[in-house]
Amino acid sequence: NNSQLPYYFEITDVYPNPFNPVLNINFNIAGSAVTQVNILDIAGKHINTIHSGYLQPGSHEMRWNGESLPSGVYFVNVKSGEKHLIEKVVLLK
Repeated sequence: NNSQLPYYFEITDVYPNPFNPVLNINFNIAGSAVTQVNILDIAGKHINTIHSGYLQPGSHEMRWNGESLPSGVYFVNVKSGEKHLIEKVVLLK
């Protein structure tokens, strides 16, 4: 049923925020696309790739474990096709 597919590319939730050590990342993509979910530090340096590959349209949930990293501000960068979204998160140990 196409009426249940999302119309927008959006990050719907990142929780808990602040987190320690596991972060849940929920996002929607409206069309099939190569999608990357990356974690960046406060300086914009790449820390981790959570997903890189083709995703079908719909809602997706991914998890990131920051246990080995120090407390601080990080950015979740979700890129789908030519669009990308960024959400700020705090790792608090």
